Amino acid sequence: MSGATLANNFISLFQIMCMGFGMGASVLTSRFYGMKEKNSLKKAINIMFRLELIVAALFAVATALIPGKIMGMFTTDADIIRAGTGYLLISIPCYYLNGYAMTTSIVLRRGPIIGAYKILPETKALAYELMDAVAIVVLFQSANSILTKGVLRGGGDTKFLMIADILFPWVCSIPLGTLAGLVFHWPGFWIYTMLKIDQFIKAIWCLFRLKSGKWIKKIKSA
Repeated sequence: MSGATLANNFISLFQIMCMGFGMGASVLTSRFYGMKEKNSLKKAINIMFRLELIVAALFAVATALIPGKIMGMFTTDADIIRAGTGYLLISIPCYYLNGYAMTTSIVLRRGPIIGAYKILPETKALAYELMDAVAIVVLFQSANSILTKGVLRGGGDTKFLMIADILFPWVCSIPLGTLAGLVFHWPGFWIYTMLKIDQFIKAIWCLFRLKSGKWIKKIKSA
């Protein structure tokens, strides 16, 4: 577990960079779409994809050639480095997968990943449930990243997004997650889903907001 956790630190660097590219591009595309500048919109998307492919290639090559040195940045324990190296190597396809492909990757790879650890049958069953839940949640989470961090924010609809970010976790996720785990004692799949229910609600709410056109604000220059 320690090896996988530390290996994920390196993978998280890649994910953060891609999120930065995606958020920046989504803001630009929403502005270009509103201005009816289709050529600029396409150019922004193409630049984003090219940058992400370049970064993915760099991370994939580094992971394939020097996984041990990468793990050595986080620990000096030989056993943890060895375990983390194996995790890094099987995670290389993740650099090229996202959206629906990421969901499929989670489902298909859960067996080999969970099977790599010596854990109790109860823990293994719970891990399967949680990965199934993550595979579903990530679809709505990805949509939210585009809608909230890019399109709606790019249109100046910040007050609406602030309400959504504050309201849904406290009104929905925390109460339902508490009830699911501590009161009803539901399986891990449903507990995790309830804790992330705000992602489902926000995706639907923001989609209706997008279709309404009310998110488009006239942004005045300073």
